[in-house]
Amino acid sequence: MVCTFQTLTSQLSYLRVKANPQPEVVKVSSFDLDKTAITGAAGTSSVATISNILPDNATDKSIKFSIEDETIATATVSDNAYTFNLLKEGTTKAHWVSTDGGAKADATITVSAAE
Repeated sequence: MVCTFQTLTSQLSYLRVKANPQPEVVKVSSFDLDKTAITGAAGTSSVATISNILPDNATDKSIKFSIEDETIATATVSDNAYTFNLLKEGTTKAHWVSTDGGAKADATITVSAAE
């Protein structure tokens, strides 16, 4: 907030108050996903990694993640590494989207029968 006090005459003065301008929001424009296909047998795991979240000055670089069918696969996240636990035979999709909605990626998860 910026306050300015100005005296116009000895009997007339005013106080002008301006709110601080809102900072510009810079959206994520892209990120790299190292796999667009995750495959393996039930009972195994596979890792996919997100990197190069751009631009460097993005306001919020966080990524939301979901799996369409968690009976086929689940995932745990550590930093930008997603470890997929392949549970049962089938196919589903994983989705990543920047929290600001500026960028997204998908991967197909294909799980074969346990070996």
